[in-house]
Amino acid sequence: MNLTPNHQQSLEIVIKAIAGGDRLSDSTDMAWISDPGHAWLAVDADLITELMYVPTKYSYFYFDEKNQRSFVFLEEDLDLGIFVDLLLPDLTDEEQKANMKGRMVHFTHPDHDSFVRSLHRFPSAQVAQALTERGSTFVESSMDAAAAIWRKRKDRGLLAAAPA
Repeated sequence: MNLTPNHQQSLEIVIKAIAGGDRLSDSTDMAWISDPGHAWLAVDADLITELMYVPTKYSYFYFDEKNQRSFVFLEEDLDLGIFVDLLLPDLTDEEQKANMKGRMVHFTHPDHDSFVRSLHRFPSAQVAQALTERGSTFVESSMDAAAAIWRKRKDRGLLAAAPA
């Protein structure tokens, strides 16, 4: 991983905002990071582990050596939706959005690539293999998993109504 000094500083600010002593409030435990081409949700890896979720290879990973903590940067197109559905399975789409909005601090890079692009990709295949070898049941991040979660939420009436 080769971060520029500006990217390193941005990463440290995000980590402090969601996990360190400088958290903005007790309720902000995630960060939304965006640049002109993409966005990610930064969460503590312990939360990913609790949900038994294996993000795709499109997400990123960072280990904070100073604090001995790991963080996952979930990509917005697939991993974020599955993560939110696993975290808040009994809420409607609108309730999920409201809940998540209150838990996030936002970092936007309107004119350059985010530091997230310089982090290591999440080792999905290795993590999935290790969990399987230990006999763990986990949620595999795939289109099949996303479709299964969507069907379950649809059957329970938790999806937002389609636009007219």
